[in-house]
Amino acid sequence: MSEPNDLKARLMAQLEATIEQLIAQQPPSDKITLSDMERLVKQAGSEIEAQVLQALIEAHEATQDTERPLCPKCQQPMHNKGKQRRKVVTEAGEIEVKRSYYYCEQCHVGFFPPG
Repeated sequence: MSEPNDLKARLMAQLEATIEQLIAQQPPSDKITLSDMERLVKQAGSEIEAQVLQALIEAHEATQDTERPLCPKCQQPMHNKGKQRRKVVTEAGEIEVKRSYYYCEQCHVGFFPPG
C-alpha cells in the first residue's frame, strides 16, 4: 500500500472511531437538544482537526532529509539524538508529535529543526 493510501486508511479509522464515540455520547433522541448536538459536533470536529493535523505532521516528518543540521553557534554538524515527543499548541489544539532532536556536544545546544 502506498504512503498516501496508508495515511488515508489511518485517518479514516480515526474518523470512524471519533464518530462512533460521538454517537455513543449522544443523549437519548427524546432528550437531546440543539445545544447538545452543537456541543457534540464541535467536540468531534476539534478532535478530527487535531487528528488530521497530527497525522500530516507525522507523514511530513517521515519524509524529511536525514542530513544533519549545523549548530547555530559553531556551524558544526549536530548529532541526532533520535525521535523525541514534543507537545505543540496549534490552532487545532494541543497535539503531540514525535520529531528528530539534534544536539551539539561542543556548544551544548539542542533543538528540533524547523519544518
